Amino acid sequence: MPNRELAMQTSFVIKNLGKHKKIESIICTGGTSVKEDFFRLGQTVHVVVATPGRILDLASKNVAKLMDCNFLVLDEVDKLLSQDFYSVVQMIMDLMNKPQIALFSATYPQEIKVFQEKYVSKPLFVKPTEELTLKGIT
Repeated sequence: MPNRELAMQTSFVIKNLGKHKKIESIICTGGTSVKEDFFRLGQTVHVVVATPGRILDLASKNVAKLMDCNFLVLDEVDKLLSQDFYSVVQMIMDLMNKPQIALFSATYPQEIKVFQEKYVSKPLFVKPTEELTLKGIT
């Protein structure tokens, strides 16, 4: 499942960056033990990396308290706002109390524009180059 793979990659980077600042992070994805997620979310956690379905499931069980979340990052947002995930992302947003939102995507289709206009009041767009490549990014 591509979402799980992206979550695992993101979690790995956060753990490496956060270890020097003692930032505690966890990963919650489908295909893993929900009981383990319950236990880990009961500990001190600064960053939760999760797939949309799993975090919504944990929120519906009142384990992930999204009202207390101040920041939301949606990576590959063009895929997250596809028909498969849009309603799940919408439900997640409805459970949050006006978080700061960061959207990341290599493309900017209409779905992102509509979502951004609804949820991000003063967007800042960062485009490293006019081309859709990673050239120049280190």
